[in-house]
Amino acid sequence: MKIEQHGNKYRVRKTYKGKAYSLTFDHKPTQKEIMLGFADLMENQETYGKGQTFGKSLSEYLSIKENVLSPSTIKNYRILSRQFSDHLMAANIYDLDAPFIQAEVNNYSANHSPKSTSNFYGLISAVIGTFRPKANISITLPQKAVYEPKIPTTEDIQKVLKELEGTEYHIVVQLCLLGLRRSEACACTLSDLNGNLLTINKAMVVNPNGGYSVRNNTKNMTSTREIYLPDKLVEEIKQKGYIFNGFPNSINRALHKAQDRAGVPRCRIHDMRHYYVSFAHSLGMSDANIMASGGWKTDSVMKRVYRHDMRKTEEQKRIADNLL
Repeated sequence: MKIEQHGNKYRVRKTYKGKAYSLTFDHKPTQKEIMLGFADLMENQETYGKGQTFGKSLSEYLSIKENVLSPSTIKNYRILSRQFSDHLMAANIYDLDAPFIQAEVNNYSANHSPKSTSNFYGLISAVIGTFRPKANISITLPQKAVYEPKIPTTEDIQKVLKELEGTEYHIVVQLCLLGLRRSEACACTLSDLNGNLLTINKAMVVNPNGGYSVRNNTKNMTSTREIYLPDKLVEEIKQKGYIFNGFPNSINRALHKAQDRAGVPRCRIHDMRHYYVSFAHSLGMSDANIMASGGWKTDSVMKRVYRHDMRKTEEQKRIADNLL
C-alpha cells in the first residue's frame, strides 16, 4: 500500500478481491491507523465478512506485518500458524467467539508450555483485532511459570572458559559475559573494535524463510553502545582475526558440552547476561552504568529480570555453612 500526499491530505489505496478501496487522512497515517481504517471500512461491506476465513485473514496479516516486524518474529508467527487447526483456518473470522477460541487454545495448551500457549493466542488475537477491531473476545490462559535463570558461579565460569579455550566459541562466550546479547555478539566484526572499545550497532537475526542475516541496528536505540574489553580479550580477537564465524544456535550446544566436560551445572548463553548484571551490581557499579553497558531501555527490566544479588547469596552461604 502506498501513501499519496495531495495537498494537506494523505490517501491510501488498497485492492481487495478485485475491488478498490480508498482512505483519506488529515495527517500521514501510521501502519496501525491504515490497518484499522481499512478494517472499519471493510467491516461495513456486506460481502467482506461473509467470505473471509481466518486462514485468509492470517495470510493478509503476515503480509502486512512483514516489513514492520523483525524477521525472527515473522518466522515464529509462521511456525505458530502451522499449529492452527483446520477448523480454525476454515472458519469465517466473524464467526469466531470466545468459546471457539478457548477450545482452540485448550487443545494447543495440552502439549505446550504456558508461554508458548500465550504466544499462540496472541497471534490469533492480533489477526482478529486487525480485521475485527470492534471484537471483544476474552479467554482464560494457563498461568505462566516464573522462570528462574540458572546463574553460574564465578568458579563455574572459569572452568567453562578453560574448556572453551582454542575453540570457535571462546571469544563469543566472553562477550556474552560482558553483557552482550547472543545476536549482538555474533554480529560483531574486527572493524567494530577500536582499541579496547567494541561498538555494538548490529545484530544477527533469523530470516523468515530460514538462515541468518546481519541487521544493521540493535534491539532498541539504547542497545547501540560501546563496551570496554580487557587487554587479554582484545589480543585474542586480533590474533584470531575475527570474532565469530558460526551459527548462533550452535553456541548453546557448545556451551553445554563444555559445562558437562567441566562438571558444572548447565545454563544458557543468555544466562551469562544475567551473571554480568549480578556481578557488576555486586562490585558496586551504578544501575545507570549497568543499563548503558548492557543496552537496556529501562531499568525496570534490568532490575526485575536480570539483577540477582550475589552479595545476598554469599551472606546466606556463610550463615548456612556455619549453622549446619
